[in-house]
Amino acid sequence: MFSNKDNVRFEITIRNTQKEPVQLPLEFMRSVGPRIVLHDNRARHSRKLSRNMPNAALLSNVTVVAPDQSVSISGLITRHELEAFGGRHLDVTAEVSINAPTDGSSNFRPMGTATLRIIGADVAQALDPARR
Repeated sequence: MFSNKDNVRFEITIRNTQKEPVQLPLEFMRSVGPRIVLHDNRARHSRKLSRNMPNAALLSNVTVVAPDQSVSISGLITRHELEAFGGRHLDVTAEVSINAPTDGSSNFRPMGTATLRIIGADVAQALDPARR
């Protein structure tokens, strides 16, 4: 639930489910952050959030992720970005995705997508009869 006071912070965990090690430009991925698109669940419009400027030099700095090993990347949606969607009245779905080159090339490919539903305090109260 969004209360107009805090940013929404989250962690993305990437696990190597392959039988072989995978090389990831993890420092690059962390510096750029995940791709985030906010979808307004009431007005049916979307907005892609700005990301940090990429530093292409970090692409060559790879981290080897062994089979069954995990790494994480932090994500952030600022309260200002959420206030633009309605503040206490907001009802959005954040589509969070990670794209990265995994084969040592510069060809980015999707690694995974997740969604988060973020609602404002007024929407939460309307959805929960016990809070009325």
